Amino acid sequence: MKVIKHQKDKATEIIRATNHRRIDRSTAEFLNTVVNLNLVYEEPKEEVTVDMCKAMEENNKRMKIEGAIELLLGMGAKENDIITMIVKQFSVTADYVKALMQPKAV
Repeated sequence: MKVIKHQKDKATEIIRATNHRRIDRSTAEFLNTVVNLNLVYEEPKEEVTVDMCKAMEENNKRMKIEGAIELLLGMGAKENDIITMIVKQFSVTADYVKALMQPKAV
């Protein structure tokens, strides 16, 4: 309930402090929707629990990458150069970066 009360502001801190690293998938999906955490889970759908710390870390990493892409685009960097830089800096795949570079549906 603390995660819902404090929303995104302290969600990561609360999850780490309360020793609720792994929670059942339905609860994780509920929190993700209600608090709008924008989490992506690495665990397959069949998995009963979700590692919330890992999901929050991945979300933070994705946000940093999106910010770096936006900055580099704003500076006039070419798409291929951006992909190369992001792959090297964040240890992700080129396909992952390309997917993040796609226009967002509104």
